Amino acid sequence: MIIFGYVLLLLGTVVACGNWYAPIASYRSKRNVSMVPLVGAALLGTGIYTVTSSVWWSLLAIPLDLGTLCLIFAVPAIIDSEWSTSRFNLVHEFHSTQDFQSISLRLYRNSTACFKLEFDPELAPSDNCATPISLGLAGKWEQCSNGFRIYNYGSGREMMLTSKGEAFISSESAIPDTSPTYSRMDGLAFVKT
Repeated sequence: MIIFGYVLLLLGTVVACGNWYAPIASYRSKRNVSMVPLVGAALLGTGIYTVTSSVWWSLLAIPLDLGTLCLIFAVPAIIDSEWSTSRFNLVHEFHSTQDFQSISLRLYRNSTACFKLEFDPELAPSDNCATPISLGLAGKWEQCSNGFRIYNYGSGREMMLTSKGEAFISSESAIPDTSPTYSRMDGLAFVKT
């Protein structure tokens, strides 16, 4: 049984070392290198417990694994993000459909606005690059006298949804030149659901 504990310690150490190396690799490569939370700590904790029979010593595995530490510190932010964009906080929801895209816009109590754009890549306008199947954008919103203002999404873009009968017509401004044509939403009719 002790040999099994040492094997778990070895495997946990390898995963934990990989998690500690991930930020260095991200910095060097200028790309995101992901950590693996819980795995290193679980292997280390089980290995320490198997070798020492001490629960207190096995808890040492948590600070030894950076991936697990990061997850523990991120849990409050994850819960807050999930709560703030939950159905309980949804105030308004709009949909727009045209030939190649379907857009849903959700406005939440805490002034958070979330766009979900879904595309048919075969029909979407070509920017000489691959068209994604879906795209998400987040920003802020406020209610105006004649509709809604959505701002700070997609590199500072801004949209006004103006009420025209049963629909809301969008007018976008501050669109960066780098924004692909398939993500532009100017002149669309949104229906409130």
